[in-house]
Amino acid sequence: MNNIFDLKLILIMICYAVLNGTSAYFLKRGIDDVKGIEMTIKGFFRNPFRGINQLLKVPMFVLGGGVSVGGFLVYQYALSTYDVSIVKPLTNLSIIIIFILGYQLLKERLKKRELLGIAAMISGLILLSMYVTEKSTLMDLANMIIFSIILIIVCLILISITLIKRNKKIDEYLLTMVSGLLFGLGIIYNNAMYLYKEFSLTLEFFFYNPFFYLLIISYFFAFFIGMAAYSVGRMTIIAPMGNLLSMGVPVLGAGFIFYEDLVILIDGAIVFPFSFFKIIGIILIIIGTLIMYPKIEPLRKLEPVQS
Repeated sequence: MNNIFDLKLILIMICYAVLNGTSAYFLKRGIDDVKGIEMTIKGFFRNPFRGINQLLKVPMFVLGGGVSVGGFLVYQYALSTYDVSIVKPLTNLSIIIIFILGYQLLKERLKKRELLGIAAMISGLILLSMYVTEKSTLMDLANMIIFSIILIIVCLILISITLIKRNKKIDEYLLTMVSGLLFGLGIIYNNAMYLYKEFSLTLEFFFYNPFFYLLIISYFFAFFIGMAAYSVGRMTIIAPMGNLLSMGVPVLGAGFIFYEDLVILIDGAIVFPFSFFKIIGIILIIIGTLIMYPKIEPLRKLEPVQS
């Protein structure tokens, strides 16, 4: 049964938003304070243990990680009760906190084009959040494998482009995309955890659940690729864009893997445009992502020196 605006869910996700938004600020400050490590894809993964050790020596980074874990636990509670396609869009309430901290404390500024892109993506997530449904109990493992392979290939292509282009604006944009997509894939595995086995707060539930390990792997790469993006970019771009993109993955996966409805039936009938809010929302997120693609000025030809 569909309900509009579940108050309990909204309050839970506001709590998550505060934790997630403040953790993004602390992590950004921590990355800026890191010494002795090249926070790039090649630099970090060339020696990941040294990289992790250096990050753990930065108090701001450790604080951000701790706050992030608190937000993750709140998110788990919401995900164990509601559909992934409803919970994930509401996590982006943290964008409000991120903008306040980014503008006031980090003094970051966005271009009109970037603000327009984020506005389109936020409009999309609002449409995706309009109708709340109880959690689905269906899962297609074959479709999940196909979905995962396609997404990983896309991420590898985007990373390859950053290694070829070697441009900070491109890195800020594409590394954020990769991080968001991998976080979204992790959310798919996260949702599958609760469908694979009945939830219980025990070690057995986690250690004997294959999706728990897939979740850890995808989150690990998503997190550190996101840190590489933070090292060259702005929190007010990376955090909102990463969150919004990570939302698109579970919404698409919800229909393909968990058989959650993308077209909403209202009193058993299709009503335009309300029945298509989720589809319109996904389109707006894609449009917003394309609008935000960085404009790189071409290299000017050097004029010959007059002798």
